[in-house]
Amino acid sequence: MTPSLSCFLKYIRRGIQQNRIRRMPDDRRVVAAEFLETRTLLTAPTGISLDDNHIPEHAGINAVVGTLSAIDPTNSGPYTFILEPGTPSNNNLFHIDPGTQTLRANSDFTFSEDLPPFYFVAVKVTNDFGESSGVVTFIIEVTNVDEAPPTFTSGATASINENVAANTVVYTAVATDTDFNAPATANSITYAFGGGTDDNDFNINSSTGAVTIKASPDRETKGIYNFTVKATDAANNFSTRAVSLTINNLDEVAPTITSGAVATAISENSGAGQVIYTITSTDSTDYVAGSTTYSLMPLTGDVAAFTINTTTGAVTLTENPNFEVKSSYSFTVVATDVAGNSSTLPVTLAINDVNEATFESNNFYNTDANAERNTSTGLAGTGQRSMIRNVQVVFNGDVTIPTGTVANSSFVVTKLGTTPTNIGLTVVSSSVASGKTAVVLGFTSGTLPSGSLADGNYRLVIDYGVLGIDGDGNGTIGGTRTVNFHRLFGDSDGDRDVDASDYKNYVAGVRGTTKWISIFDADNDGSLKTGSLQDEDDKIAFFANYGRSI
Repeated sequence: MTPSLSCFLKYIRRGIQQNRIRRMPDDRRVVAAEFLETRTLLTAPTGISLDDNHIPEHAGINAVVGTLSAIDPTNSGPYTFILEPGTPSNNNLFHIDPGTQTLRANSDFTFSEDLPPFYFVAVKVTNDFGESSGVVTFIIEVTNVDEAPPTFTSGATASINENVAANTVVYTAVATDTDFNAPATANSITYAFGGGTDDNDFNINSSTGAVTIKASPDRETKGIYNFTVKATDAANNFSTRAVSLTINNLDEVAPTITSGAVATAISENSGAGQVIYTITSTDSTDYVAGSTTYSLMPLTGDVAAFTINTTTGAVTLTENPNFEVKSSYSFTVVATDVAGNSSTLPVTLAINDVNEATFESNNFYNTDANAERNTSTGLAGTGQRSMIRNVQVVFNGDVTIPTGTVANSSFVVTKLGTTPTNIGLTVVSSSVASGKTAVVLGFTSGTLPSGSLADGNYRLVIDYGVLGIDGDGNGTIGGTRTVNFHRLFGDSDGDRDVDASDYKNYVAGVRGTTKWISIFDADNDGSLKTGSLQDEDDKIAFFANYGRSI
C-alpha cells in the first residue's frame, strides 16, 4: 500500500525531528527517494495489551479498568485506540479515554454469584501513519468487593448469677461474614469492644469472641452491665452489637432461726419418743421461693439421742431420760433454705429430777396396821372393816410429808352417798425406813365416839402432784390414786357383811383373844365383857349389824 500524502508529511516531519531525514525542501526528488527507501520500514502495530482487565464492583461510572498500550517494533506512537464492534462484544459498556489511553467503565457494575462476571471488549489500534492493528478482544472481569460487614448471630442480652468468679465467660460474641474474598473465609473475623458504657469492666478474646468479666459481680452493687462488641472482617468492614448483661440476684441470706436456744425442760422417766423441741425459722430476706428444711448437725453434742422431722422441725428424744444418768442434753439444729444457705443454733435440754417415789400400798386399820394385815385396796377379804380409826399409805421412796392437819388435796377421804362428805384428816406420823415412806392419817371429823369412821362407803384420793412425786411411775410428777373402801361394824374379815364367820371372831374376842377385842369394842372401853358377862354396848352394836351387808 502506498503511503498517503498525509502519512508522508508526518513521516518527513518525524524524520527531521529524529535526524533521520535531511531537511532539503528544494530537492524533492531526494526526499521522495528517501521516503520510498524507508517506506518498507513502516508497519502496522502488531498487538495491543491492557495492563489490568479487572474492575471492582461498584467502582462507578468512568472508573479505570486498565491502560492500553500498543506493540509496534517500528514505531513508538502516538497511537489511537478504538473500540471495534465485534462478536461477542460489550463495547457499549466501556469507553477509551484518548488522553490517558485508559479503558473506562460506562456503568456501575455489580458482582453477582448468579451471573457471569465477565464482559468482552474489542479494541484495535492505529498509529499516526494510519496503520491499524488487528482487533484484540479483552475479557473484563468484575471482581467481588467485600463491602458487607459481618452479621452478628449472638444475642443482645445475657445474664449470669452474682458472685461468679472473676474472669468468668459471661457472653460470647458470634458473627458470620457472607461477603468475603479468598483467602478470607466466613470466619475471618476479629472481635473487640465497640464503645459500650461498661466495656472497661470486661475483657474480650479477639479470636473467639469470649467476653469475661474482670471482677466478681454483686447484684446489690450493680444489677446490669452494658457493653458493645465489634466484629471486623478481613476487609475492615465491621458491625457492632450492644449487649445488656443482667446480674441475677441469688439467695445469699440464710434463714433466721426464731426458736430459742433452750428447750423446755422435761422430767426424767417421761418416756422415749417424745417431741422435746421444734425449730422455727423465717427466710423473708433475699430468698428463693421454697421451703426451709431442717436437720441436726452431725457429731455435735448428744445428737445420737435425737431425730428431727426435716419438714416440721420437730426434734424427738429417742431414749427415756434419766436424771441420775444424764441431767442435760445438747444438740445443734440446722435450717437450710432452697438456695443451700444454712444457719445453726446450739440447743440445750435440761432433765428435771423427779421424786420417783411410787405408791406401794394403803392400810385401813384400827390400832395396828401390820397386825391387822390390812393392806387392802378395797376388795373384800383383805382385812377387817369393823373398826377403822386410821389409814396408812406407803410409798416406795422418800417422800417429805409434814405432820399435822391436811390442808390441801394431797389426801382426801370422802364418805360417799347422796350427799358426799369430806372427812377431816391429819397426818399423825410420817416416817422413812428401808427406802420407804409410811404415812399414817387420822380422822378429825365424821367419826364415832370410838374414834372409828361410821358405817358406810368411802373413797381415798391421793394427789401425787401436790406431794411432788411420780406416784404412778409414768415419769411425770402428778396423777392421782383412788381407793374405795367401806366400814361396817362387825365385818371382821372385810367381806362386806356380818355373818357367822364374824360371829365366831366376836365370840373369840369375848373369850379374850386379844386381836379381836379392839375390832368389836364399840364403846372403846378396852373390853368386850362387863365382869363375867358380855359388854352390852358391844353386844348390841354387833347384833345390830348381824346379817347386814354393805
